[in-house]
Amino acid sequence: MECDASQLSGQSWRPLSLAYVSYPDKDRVGLLLAWFSLSPVIILSGVATLLIFRRELQIAVFTLGFLINELLNQVLKRAIKQPRPCSLHEMQYQHSVNGMPSSHAQFIWYFATYLALFVTLRITHHQAGSSCSPLGKVWSSVVWWKLTVSILLVLTAIIVSYSRVYLLYHTWAQVLAGGLIGVLFGGVWYVLTMQYVVPWYPYLVSLPLLETLMIRDSSLIPNVLWFEYRQARAETQARFRKLTTTKTS
Repeated sequence: MECDASQLSGQSWRPLSLAYVSYPDKDRVGLLLAWFSLSPVIILSGVATLLIFRRELQIAVFTLGFLINELLNQVLKRAIKQPRPCSLHEMQYQHSVNGMPSSHAQFIWYFATYLALFVTLRITHHQAGSSCSPLGKVWSSVVWWKLTVSILLVLTAIIVSYSRVYLLYHTWAQVLAGGLIGVLFGGVWYVLTMQYVVPWYPYLVSLPLLETLMIRDSSLIPNVLWFEYRQARAETQARFRKLTTTKTS
């Protein structure tokens, strides 16, 4: 079937820029950076999946931070009204005009800052000599994994920010401004959450609506993964013994 261009006359088309990234043809670096530029979409998909299947109040508050951070970005863009750098793909595909501050940079630096603080300060492992896990002594004696995670988060944020400049979606000033705002908001949101929201978690999860949605709070459990592993293993063994007893009798 042949395409009749006359049918499209008078219509203006634009891409959904959240999930649309263009890069120079045959540029492998540009292709790689384009994938990194899609990190916000991938991260939001992962966080939404965690929220749906884990039903954790901490994840819900973290997600709320994403929404407020994005709202702040849109307010600043409309207030500052600084245009994006002139580029061919901007003229062809009509992305949003305002570019100060960069929403990608602000998003990824909020994500990296909050998560790095959470991993470093909130997540704990078994005490040395604990009989809970044979790996307890190893995990409690080193913090290399926290440092590794934090470094990876920062590197990812740097690459995503650089991708927006390399692909001509933003200027350095727009990316730096977005990154700075993301870091500040991530730090402030973390402090506010831990100081003023977390103490209310036991009350919030007892609300009828959150009980209906099966929203739970695991903030007081040092190692949720190990706790759930032990609970699931104990329940499985108990059911297996019951099943075996029933069959033998």
